[in-house]
Amino acid sequence: PPLGSAAPTSVVGAPWPRPTPGDAPRAAADVPGAGDAPEEPPAEAARAPRARQGVRYARIVTALDGSMRAECVLPWVRRLAQQHDAEVILAHVVVEPELPRLTPPSEEDVALARRLMERNRVAAAAYLDDARKRLGIEASTRLVEGAKVSVALHDLVDREAVDLMVLSAHGHGGEPRWPFGDVATSFIGYGRTPLLLVQDMAPGGFPADGGADRWGG
Repeated sequence: PPLGSAAPTSVVGAPWPRPTPGDAPRAAADVPGAGDAPEEPPAEAARAPRARQGVRYARIVTALDGSMRAECVLPWVRRLAQQHDAEVILAHVVVEPELPRLTPPSEEDVALARRLMERNRVAAAAYLDDARKRLGIEASTRLVEGAKVSVALHDLVDREAVDLMVLSAHGHGGEPRWPFGDVATSFIGYGRTPLLLVQDMAPGGFPADGGADRWGG
């Protein structure tokens, strides 16, 4: 479908110029509760303002890949969940290892891929559990597997009947030349669910102290 037919998208915390008509989907749609910065003093959590009348998100999902960039969404997810009394789902995709395509994979190749998947699955499950605890509010986790992250996440959103997707503009493989990474671009262009993007990069690229990729960052 053409980009203009995508679900409403908001970009917050974004030093990049907002997209203009013709080169990106509608970016003017407001996500209730998303202001200039998520302010959430612990003592005020119980008195977080309610969602705007007539608009309510019941299920919010965000995808985490273990990087600091991806985790920049967590304050926004927490704030929106409090405002909308929403269920939160933290998701991670364990990517299937790519096997040789020119020749059929050997038994050794298949066994190695299985061991790598299991190792990554265990590490990712522990990471998601830690992220859930650090979020500070009730949340559930989803560990999914797939050959491509964006496809697995689209399937998850449809399967879980999610009504708001919150993503960092980039994950651990974020390219500083472009304002959006592959997963964010996929949801901008083809997502059917309202999308909130949190820009993690300055116009010149990653800040000197914010580009490290590490689990639980």
